[in-house]
Amino acid sequence: MIGSRFAWLVLAALLAPTASAQTPLVNGGPYNARFLEGGIGIDRALPAGAPLLAAGAAFSYSTWLRPAARQPGFVPLIAVGEPTPAGCRCLGLDDGRLAFAMGETLVRAGQGTIAEGRWTHVAAVSDGASLRLYVDGREVAHRRLAAIAAAPLIAIAPARTTLPRLQHFGGAMVGALVAPVLLTPASIAAAAKRPPDFDLVQMLDVGVGWVWQKQANIGLFAQQDAWTLPQGKGGFSSPVATPPPAVPLLDTLAPGRWRLNGWRLIEAPRVTATGAELSSPGADVMRWYPATVPGTVLTTLIDRGVYPDPYYGLNNLAIPEKLARQDYWYRASFTIPAQASGKRLRLQFGGINYAAQIWINGHQAGTTSGAFTRGTFAFEAVPGENVVAVRVSPPPHPGIPHEQSIAGGVGENGGQLAIDGPTFVASEGWDWIPGIRDRNTGL
Repeated sequence: MIGSRFAWLVLAALLAPTASAQTPLVNGGPYNARFLEGGIGIDRALPAGAPLLAAGAAFSYSTWLRPAARQPGFVPLIAVGEPTPAGCRCLGLDDGRLAFAMGETLVRAGQGTIAEGRWTHVAAVSDGASLRLYVDGREVAHRRLAAIAAAPLIAIAPARTTLPRLQHFGGAMVGALVAPVLLTPASIAAAAKRPPDFDLVQMLDVGVGWVWQKQANIGLFAQQDAWTLPQGKGGFSSPVATPPPAVPLLDTLAPGRWRLNGWRLIEAPRVTATGAELSSPGADVMRWYPATVPGTVLTTLIDRGVYPDPYYGLNNLAIPEKLARQDYWYRASFTIPAQASGKRLRLQFGGINYAAQIWINGHQAGTTSGAFTRGTFAFEAVPGENVVAVRVSPPPHPGIPHEQSIAGGVGENGGQLAIDGPTFVASEGWDWIPGIRDRNTGL
């Protein structure tokens, strides 16, 4: 049940092969990862008898690529076989241009470098006798090659090689794939015109050192393989916006006690104003969402039609993990009731997740920290408009959620989120339950 948009994320390079349908290459990808320059890569074994490894076999490589910087020398991206001068079938960059090393032969794009900091689609296709290179769907090189057999190994951003002038790749790749088919120019051009939503791609961060070894259910320390994510044909639902309820800014709950309504919400990276400025009259909140309070950030974004209902189908895969990795601002303004005039007042929160800085009338009133922590803050009311601004931070250990599928199986119970407290540990995932993208961050 994954829609066509997500299918492009993992299968774009497999469109319209000229060969008959074949079983995808085990461990052939796609791989989605960020690599720290000078660190390590991804190494996997391939089936020893895979036809793709034979001399003269057809094959195709493809990936979306975003280098972190311009690197001199040869930078291997995808390698099949031993990454040595004699045994490598290596797609890479040579002094910034797309290149392919087949044994001792190097095929290099004649012009145009791959720009750093932006996504570029690259591909290499061989019928066993010649090789073609493509950048953003355009052919940039064509040359006949001597066929060589390859060892049953695949490496993404390999670090341990004996290739001359070697540099280790620093940057990101999405959909890095080796396929035992011959892709057509039309299918490569079509894939290049339809980039995935990179915010929705779950990326493996590959750095320096070894993966931490563990026992017990503390979740994933690396993204699950992209091809084990759940898939389907139903597509994602369209988001549906609902209007916020028509309620007064202050609801009387009891004599001398009111509920504050009219909250608005925005992602913190979208604003540059300080807490003092946001908690003063006149702040520009036209772009802010009318917030659902009490409720999580994700509740507001669903109610306002930004994301679809995650409880339907595979819609949860249409919501990015970045929601649990950025702060948010809430803001509300009100006028003090006549019976409260001249009195020292207290603002009470019934539960904030996970941490917050509270600003009232231009001054920081205090902070909270901890899952669903309550807090009471005294303040001096002013005549006319009073303003509250709250900067809310998600849990500091959001972890990596497991997405259950037939290929991936069930996930582990809980995860790193347990470090922050057991109250909502299932938000990272529990057996078959997918991760809650904002980890229940909100007021």
